[in-house]
Amino acid sequence: MKKLFTTLVLLFFIATSMLAQKLPFQGYLEESGVPVEGTRDFTFNLPAYGWIETFSAVPVTNGVYNVVLGSNTPLPKNIFGGVSEISMNVGVNSTPIGSITLYKPLVSANTLLDAERDMTIIGPNDSTNLKMGSNNLYYGSVNFYDSLGVQQGFLSADPAGGRLQLNQRDGGGNFSSAVVMRTNNTSSTAQFWGQNTTADGITLMIENYITGNQIDLGPQMSGNYRRSGTDWKDNAGNLLAAIGNTRDEGGSDPTGHSGYLSLWGTNSFNAQLTGKRWINNDLPILELFGINDNGSGFWLSNVIAEVNPGTGTDNYGSLLMRNTDNGNISTDGLFLTSNLNATSGGGIEVKDNTSANRIILEGQTGLISSERPSGGSAVRLFQNSGNGGISIENAAQDVNFNYEAEINILDMSNAGAPTITIDGSIGDITAIGQIDADILSSTSGTVIASDRRYKKEINTLENALDNTLKMRGTSYFWKDEKKTQKRQIGVIAQEVEKIYPEFVHTNKDGYKAVNYAQMTAVLIEAVKELNAKIENLEADNKELTTALNEQQKLNDRITKLEKLLLENAKLATNE
Repeated sequence: MKKLFTTLVLLFFIATSMLAQKLPFQGYLEESGVPVEGTRDFTFNLPAYGWIETFSAVPVTNGVYNVVLGSNTPLPKNIFGGVSEISMNVGVNSTPIGSITLYKPLVSANTLLDAERDMTIIGPNDSTNLKMGSNNLYYGSVNFYDSLGVQQGFLSADPAGGRLQLNQRDGGGNFSSAVVMRTNNTSSTAQFWGQNTTADGITLMIENYITGNQIDLGPQMSGNYRRSGTDWKDNAGNLLAAIGNTRDEGGSDPTGHSGYLSLWGTNSFNAQLTGKRWINNDLPILELFGINDNGSGFWLSNVIAEVNPGTGTDNYGSLLMRNTDNGNISTDGLFLTSNLNATSGGGIEVKDNTSANRIILEGQTGLISSERPSGGSAVRLFQNSGNGGISIENAAQDVNFNYEAEINILDMSNAGAPTITIDGSIGDITAIGQIDADILSSTSGTVIASDRRYKKEINTLENALDNTLKMRGTSYFWKDEKKTQKRQIGVIAQEVEKIYPEFVHTNKDGYKAVNYAQMTAVLIEAVKELNAKIENLEADNKELTTALNEQQKLNDRITKLEKLLLENAKLATNE
């Protein structure tokens, strides 16, 4: 005795319809209580319609078999017409085994394939809610509709790629926003659209992309390099910000990569932050731009903050501020760095309107310098071994004023030639020329002027000429490069000290200085002694000249007598 149990399953979910004259059928077959394995021939019969269909060698696995009714003999078109169920007889290997009831599907036939061969699902108000097809403009596609039958999105595929779009409409049925995702063989995007308040329709406001194109007005990229990024726009479609990745094949770091961020104003590029791909992608740079064009269709940067490569693995930061005008006109105004002149010390350079340095501050040396437009320091505030100093030059780069706290000496010059030296360590002032009589020493109280009322125990110097002859006048150059490098004239303190120790002062570090003013008195007495010698020589010369004159007169007389005697001798001989 054969027992047959059949079950209809998943009729609604399988993409068929009564218009196609086919119906999936699944059954269960046992023989003597054991599920059948193998193949069997099946016959199906709808007595009410006179319809019979046979299937040969149908596979049966663990008692379960599947056929599609209507595959060999189409089902009647009016099946389930006015009824919700019908009876079907089943036979196995030409033996009738019973009947089964077929139930009408729970959905209307109108919700399946339409005249365009799209699968359509109709809502309760007979509006289209979902449509799936493969013959329309979008190739394979799924279209979504609201309760009013208005399309609100679709999922599609075409030879170039896939696309998903979801729409939102306002109360008037107008687009208010949309999400669009697109992929193809050259780019992939996810776009977010919003209502454009200044025009009809909606505007692209955010776009995420993977593409072979460069960021809008951004850096060039390497060949075959895919870029990802996001653009942000306002509701008028104006680009306001962009972020992405970049690489420069022609730079010094061609295989490196870095992020890229740009910001936009109403009419110009505002800022960009990226890696210095032309040097090293790991070194960042931030540029802020004004509204002035560089003459090549881009903007001139007014502020540049960057990290730079130093020696070895060292890095340092810098900030440059510029003034700009249209037509590629740019002048540096201020430069701040943590490594001025490669010293690893901070510094500031303040520039004029030609980009020439005017004020320099060096953190490493503690130097503050006021520069000439043509170069070189006009004024320098410096420190040496913890001691301060100041140096002032004229336009010809002559040091006319120099003070060093280390030796406590102030030198004033004219065109580089010393005129006044003030030695603060001993309170002496040396002047080449005139000096005011009321200038006093700041340390010893000694009067520098020559007023007799300031002096006592006045004695005339002796042996001034001999001592002067022992001293040596020299020419020399200063070793200190901060002083003038012109040739100097003076004496050597150690040599003078052996003759006149009163002229020489030794500071706490052993360095010696000469009081040139005191030497004037020695020179005066030396001149006087020399003059006395000359006067004595002149007196002796006068006496000698008188004696010579007398001798000459005597010689003349003798000559006359000799001549007279000769004449007398001739007369005597003639007689």
